[in-house]
Amino acid sequence: MRSENSLYSRVIDATDIMIVAPIDNCNALKYANGVSAEIAIPATSLLFLFRVKAIYNHSKIVTAFFGFLWIAIAGLSILILIGIPKGLFDFISL
Repeated sequence: MRSENSLYSRVIDATDIMIVAPIDNCNALKYANGVSAEIAIPATSLLFLFRVKAIYNHSKIVTAFFGFLWIAIAGLSILILIGIPKGLFDFISL
């Protein structure tokens, strides 16, 4: 229970910084948060797929079903990233 409270307090601290800190370009922060969410959602879903595979002893039917769902989630995340206009990423120097 202690580690959960510690993690929760870190999330609250990060959120407070984003709300209170002066930001020159709000759109840049908004799209950076969006990009990180588009990476986090498929990654979390992949962990769920691994857990389901472990619970069902690598059943081919269950793995195929949840694997298909994960591919759909990952594919839709890629489509969302492709759909963001390229002019919005001028603030990132890759």
